[in-house]
Amino acid sequence: MNSFLQDLESFIEENNLISQNDHILVGFSGGADSTALLYGLIRLKDKLHINLMAAHINYNLRGNDSLADLNFVKRFCSDYNIPLAVKEINYDNFNDLENKARKTRFDYFSTLSKKYSLNKIALAHNKGDVAETVLLHLFRGSGITGMRGILPVNGKIIRPFILFERKQIIDFLQVSGLDWQTDKTNFETIYTRNKLRIELLPYISREINPQIIDVLYNSAQIFNETEAFLKEQTNKIWQDVIINISAEIVSLDLHKLRMQYRIIVYYLIRKSLEHLCGDDYSLNHTNSDDICGLLNTTGCKEIKLANNISVKKGYDDLIIMKNNLLNSIIPVPELTVEIKNKEQKLTYNSHSFYLKILTLNQFNKQHTSPLKKDNCFNSKVLAVMDYKKITPPLTIGYRKKGDFFYPLGMAGKKKLKDYFIDKKVSKYERDNILIIRDIDKIIWVVGYRLDDRVKITNETKQVLLIQYFQ
Repeated sequence: MNSFLQDLESFIEENNLISQNDHILVGFSGGADSTALLYGLIRLKDKLHINLMAAHINYNLRGNDSLADLNFVKRFCSDYNIPLAVKEINYDNFNDLENKARKTRFDYFSTLSKKYSLNKIALAHNKGDVAETVLLHLFRGSGITGMRGILPVNGKIIRPFILFERKQIIDFLQVSGLDWQTDKTNFETIYTRNKLRIELLPYISREINPQIIDVLYNSAQIFNETEAFLKEQTNKIWQDVIINISAEIVSLDLHKLRMQYRIIVYYLIRKSLEHLCGDDYSLNHTNSDDICGLLNTTGCKEIKLANNISVKKGYDDLIIMKNNLLNSIIPVPELTVEIKNKEQKLTYNSHSFYLKILTLNQFNKQHTSPLKKDNCFNSKVLAVMDYKKITPPLTIGYRKKGDFFYPLGMAGKKKLKDYFIDKKVSKYERDNILIIRDIDKIIWVVGYRLDDRVKITNETKQVLLIQYFQ
């Protein structure tokens, strides 16, 4: 076995790219890199105990050259008995062609993987591709994640060739007596990546640092380790900063966020977004700066991100949520409740209530803390009030514009909005707080405060008990 194959096998083993009995799809354009990759894996096939399949996409962009690539690929796979899948593409327009072709390629590879139960996709990116990607991301203002360049493993995708420079790959092909196809568009500097490879990197190598490819490649490895470390630190404090988490919303403790380094806040936000949107969510620097800027602002603020995501700062929390959660909310009609002289169990919008009318003496016998004047047993889940001061029927619903009440123990009336502000209830939580009313007034802001007008006094004979179950 020549040294190239030995290095390839060592790299595969060191990075856990391949396991025994893997079924691997190899992206095969017919160019030098993909030809060398497929041939190298063929040479190692029996030793690694793997199964191979090749995939080629004919974009039909270069006329006879595209056809020549296809014919080369077919002959190669036939000669080495490698199953081949081919997809023909004809684009209607050429806008954003690079990204369009990339999406086509990955969608096709994913489809083939599912169809043929292939658990790995091998692509032939080399060390020069890593260097180009690092520069591209640097010029675009990418953060640590982007500066990692191209990873050897990314989900199902493996890149066994990123340790090799282009010259090493060409030498391997020539020593092996193999031909390959040349895509002339790779020499056109109208594409940014080609301009870096053909003009900028050779200039840096010639005038500044002849080892620039290795320098950028090694820097990418350092950034990769840095990213891994920051993610590890983020995972350690993740549970500590979470207040609430679901498929639609993540709420983080604002005070604990303020204690973190800015870079850790960034990774906590990114983890939240990945939880809501998947691993491919991209958080740019502008968004990151805007979110970090929210942490020390006063009052409740909101910014909107891509993918229908909103970030909202409350009094004590930072809420990251899907906009469709708000957009999909259908107003729930109020529930009218006729009070009966027996126990009642009610459900309203997935919230449960228990109602019962008792004499004051009955209640005091059943509870260890007897009710006295002005004591309305005002807990978050249990309210007891003077039944005679209530005008049935009751309604259970949510706040309305202009709502006010007389908070128990406070002098005078207060707008419900002002009460919530004083209690530091964020405006994003207020719409979810249940309000119980009688025919002409609020009697209980559920979980917060009774109305003073229904409190127990020396004249109280009967009480209405309302218990709330979340």
